[in-house]
Amino acid sequence: MSKYLLNKPVVGIIAACVVISSVLIRPAGAQFGGAGGALAPTRIQYGDYDRERPQNRQPVNRRQQAQQSIETAAREMDRMLVQILEMVNRQARPQPEMLDASKRAATAAGKYASRYSAALKCEILMLRAWNGYFADDMPTAVMAAAQAYKTNSTNRDAEATYVAMSLLMDRKPKKIAPRKPRPTSGNNSRGGRRNSRGDSYTRTQNARDAAVNVNASSGNILHLNVDAIDFDLIGRTVPPMKVNCLNSTTFDYDPARSTLCLLFWQLGSRDASGEPNNMTTGTPQSTPGRSTDRGDYGGRGDRGDYDERDRGGRGDYNGRRGDEYEDDYDAGYRQSDTGRPPKRVDSFAGEMTAYGQLFGSYLAHPKVKFLAVNTDPVRSAPTVVNKLLESPWPWAHVMAAKSTGGMARYANMDCKQPTLAIADTSGTIKYAGPAAGFLAPMMLIRIAGEPPSDGSIRQSGGRTPPRTIFNPLKALLGGGKQRPPANTRTSGTTPPPNRTDEDDGEITPESYQAGKLLEYAKMFISAGRKPVLTSKKGIDTCRQIIRDYPNTKYEQEARMLLRRVPEYERKRYNITDEEMGL
Repeated sequence: MSKYLLNKPVVGIIAACVVISSVLIRPAGAQFGGAGGALAPTRIQYGDYDRERPQNRQPVNRRQQAQQSIETAAREMDRMLVQILEMVNRQARPQPEMLDASKRAATAAGKYASRYSAALKCEILMLRAWNGYFADDMPTAVMAAAQAYKTNSTNRDAEATYVAMSLLMDRKPKKIAPRKPRPTSGNNSRGGRRNSRGDSYTRTQNARDAAVNVNASSGNILHLNVDAIDFDLIGRTVPPMKVNCLNSTTFDYDPARSTLCLLFWQLGSRDASGEPNNMTTGTPQSTPGRSTDRGDYGGRGDRGDYDERDRGGRGDYNGRRGDEYEDDYDAGYRQSDTGRPPKRVDSFAGEMTAYGQLFGSYLAHPKVKFLAVNTDPVRSAPTVVNKLLESPWPWAHVMAAKSTGGMARYANMDCKQPTLAIADTSGTIKYAGPAAGFLAPMMLIRIAGEPPSDGSIRQSGGRTPPRTIFNPLKALLGGGKQRPPANTRTSGTTPPPNRTDEDDGEITPESYQAGKLLEYAKMFISAGRKPVLTSKKGIDTCRQIIRDYPNTKYEQEARMLLRRVPEYERKRYNITDEEMGL
């Protein structure tokens, strides 16, 4: 036994020598991976990579899935933003479910903001701004809107959003300088090495932006002419006044008792020489405006209206809007029936129609007053009166140059296009700009509250057009078949009793409108006594009152007014004894 134990080291040495000798005498080809070599490295043939190492495919799949998630989030965010902006144009408010979905879309896209282009980042911030507005979180809305405009100052929707949120927050928007590109100086300058790194970073970011195959759809969706907003007029005060209107009536205004909607206009306004009631299309012409060296927005900017050559203009708007919306609802814009982008109609007609929409919405509001102020010189008074006879707008009119009250201060106002000024109960002008677009109704609602009827801002989850309400401007001009809302206290078979405003102390929309029509009828018939004018407008208005307001005091006054028409005009316009109540 000891014999074998003593020989074990010897056996081990012999075995080691055998192994070494077998390696040394192996053929050269076997040492380098020849066929059958035990120590030869494994050769991987071309095309067998996936079969030999399937674990390397997993990172590729993860990258593809991440890319899909990034693009899906961007598309959903872009889709929600377009829907929200289109609802803003329609003065609609999203349902809570839609608002929650919009917030989720903004949050999901915000996780990948570093991978998106500046255009998509701007859209994320813009969506956050409108989400904040509809959630009554104005500080968040203003901050997000400012960041959106700073991120992409060429996006006109971002600019409109920022201006709107600032004014709704009772602030004047500041001019935001666009972000400057990274410096591109060479390596020889101080800090050149750092600039080189910055260029590399920029190239990397551009490559990432190109990899996200999603385009921003916003840019020209919102209906707001920012250049027409008069920031110099905002903040001024309108004192209490009692002025004589052009139709010999008196207009009283007390800031503590009512909100005032002033419409400044002049015959020199764009397209004012034409018929303002005809909504004809046309390309606006640029007009000179006031400029300012301040850091905030100027009075009118260098462009009086949209320039189709500037950043695409409104003509490049490719928003998806249906044909179910009436042209006169989005006042100042006309939808195309041929699939082409909508074009702006002439400014004067659009502004007057939009002002009429506000007038109709707040017709029965006891604390909102409307007054149109003409700023032409005194020598233009006959032409102004003739213009009013051609266009019988149903709100009070005053000529600033002939006024001895508080309107005299606006006699020399340069009003190249109609400007709406809304003053709150302190008499301070909170908004001064176009009546057309989404911002004027928003500002009026924020200052005076919701209109008495359904109003303009309403709950809506889809694209349902607003319910048609009585439009006094349309009714007065004979457009459509509108009639004042029926008195629900009278039956359909029993004629309404002869009632007046003093019967129950309530001023109804019907009586208010009839009174306004009667005032204008008096002005027209009085003007008809002049050699160059006729009473036709007044006669037609009296006939409308007799037809639409039977068995009322306004009907009787209209018949009495027809008796004042000269005999030759009675024959000319076929006024019967029945119409005069004889």
